[in-house]
Amino acid sequence: LFAYDPPRTFREVDRLERAFSRPAADLNGKPAPELSLQSLTGETVSLSQFRGKIILLDFWAAWCAPCRTQLPALARLHRESKDQGVVLLGINDDESPEIALKYLRENGYDWQNLFDGTQKDARAKFKVAGIPALVVIDQQGVIVEYQVGSGETSEQAVRVALQKLGVKLP
Repeated sequence: LFAYDPPRTFREVDRLERAFSRPAADLNGKPAPELSLQSLTGETVSLSQFRGKIILLDFWAAWCAPCRTQLPALARLHRESKDQGVVLLGINDDESPEIALKYLRENGYDWQNLFDGTQKDARAKFKVAGIPALVVIDQQGVIVEYQVGSGETSEQAVRVALQKLGVKLP
């Protein structure tokens, strides 16, 4: 038989979402690693070419349900911030660029996405242990926010970080 006595601080929730920031690695305040990857359409893109701009990296895959759930919020954030010099770069973790490109086109997502390939170079450099993961990099190339997982707390933490960098959001 099984018996469970919940702790005194127990509370029932309608959906599972963490209540605190959970960075995958203590990279906040450190320079972002240099990264050069192929876009989903084959062009080489480097993080250094965006120096002087705020960069939001989204590590995701089409097979990842939490990633797909988070994409509409990222689309909204992209619309709200792209004219203020914020660059949203998806770092895709699918088996092939074609899978990701098809998913993005079917859903009308239009920001640039890079393919992490079979070596997972970006995941290794940014110490991404799970997706989705969001990384905010300031104009000087320093990581200022690192969130793993999806949900309102991740989105809110990213919005606060962007606002601290001077981005005006509704």
